[in-house]
Amino acid sequence: MTTLAQPQQLQAKSLDVPDEARPMGANGRIEFVTLGNITVGRATFPPGWRWSEQMKARAGTDLCMVRHIGYVISGRCGIRMADGTERELAAGDAFDVPPGHDAWVIGDEPYVSLDFSIELPAPRSSTGATEAPPLGHGVLLENDRVRVLEMVIKPGEATGMHSHPASIVYALSSAQVRFSFPNGESREVMTREGDITWSDGVTHTVENIGTTDDRGIIVELK
Repeated sequence: MTTLAQPQQLQAKSLDVPDEARPMGANGRIEFVTLGNITVGRATFPPGWRWSEQMKARAGTDLCMVRHIGYVISGRCGIRMADGTERELAAGDAFDVPPGHDAWVIGDEPYVSLDFSIELPAPRSSTGATEAPPLGHGVLLENDRVRVLEMVIKPGEATGMHSHPASIVYALSSAQVRFSFPNGESREVMTREGDITWSDGVTHTVENIGTTDDRGIIVELK
């Protein structure tokens, strides 16, 4: 008797509420959603962004060593391979860019693309390893006991869905923000400069809905 394979589960997620968001240098970002064993990333890079200027020091390599397979939604991007080969990608192009390349935004329009091959950082583990900081967060200090983040979320910006372990948060400014959670619930909060709060751990998106920067220091415990 033939046994039919079980149908795969229907899944859909919005990249506007990503599972993870990662800053990519000055004002660049990538938002990720994971569907089963497939990860989809939406990259947004502003005019003037260039991999070798924004990401070289962080990556520790002269060229980007990640293969990218995807589709250009809007804008234009220049690609130069290690052998000097160049190609311009534009809206409507599907692409397969091998490892060993530089990339830069062409013109005055932001470059936006979908990528089906971006390497995600390791997820948070039970041993205390931490995920990459979300959009608007920079690492000031990290060791085997804590990670200290500086948070700057400008008006109109959102971090994307991300997680923090048990943490202490110190507000450096007063700001109006909206917290959204994986279950679809949300709440608006007015943070006050000088406030200190404790969190047992949370997964959320933080959106600045006010007119002032949302600035703070987050001390994550491992």
